[in-house]
Amino acid sequence: MKNKLVVEIFRNIAEILEIKNENVFRIRAYQRAADTIEGLAEDIENFVAQDRLSQIPGIGADLSAKIKEIVSTNKLEFYQELKHSIPEGLLELLNIPSVGPRTAGLLYEHLKIKGIADLERSLAEGKLVGLPGIKEKTIENIRKGIEFVKRGRERMTFAVARQTAADFVRALQDLKEVEEVVPAGSLRRCRETVRDIDLLVVSQKPEKVMEVFTGL
Repeated sequence: MKNKLVVEIFRNIAEILEIKNENVFRIRAYQRAADTIEGLAEDIENFVAQDRLSQIPGIGADLSAKIKEIVSTNKLEFYQELKHSIPEGLLELLNIPSVGPRTAGLLYEHLKIKGIADLERSLAEGKLVGLPGIKEKTIENIRKGIEFVKRGRERMTFAVARQTAADFVRALQDLKEVEEVVPAGSLRRCRETVRDIDLLVVSQKPEKVMEVFTGL
């Protein structure tokens, strides 16, 4: 079921477009499409196979073509190009609570902040003070948000680990060389927090599996 993949890509597109201060109606089109597909009870692949994408509210010809590409290739060329149009670290900033796409775009425009390390330095040097829309409370929230993200890098919640593992398991299960793939370690034991995600893969051609895995 590739609904989640389509939703994730469309939401990321909307965020990047918002960072770039693109047309608000275009941004909302991707956001609405993501929300609608997330709420579908049916597999998006069925809509593609039966040529029924136009039945989904808000899905026109352009978005239909993009959905078909995602379903058939597990990626979207437009999304890849869009990601390369901004510094990679800008998307990392969106992991910080209270930093949305507009704030990330603002920080890059005024201070050339390209990631969390840049943001930490700018905070220490007081450079965020006086930026349009950035108040003292906002600065304090960003500072707390950075600490929250840094703590999260040490260990993640079981829910986050399970979802992350599921993305890799799904991708590996699509390989004909993979006989079985299952979570292991603390994730398998359902620990409350997880430091590392361990996956056990059974295959007669491990080189091919590793090649694909490291490319995910």
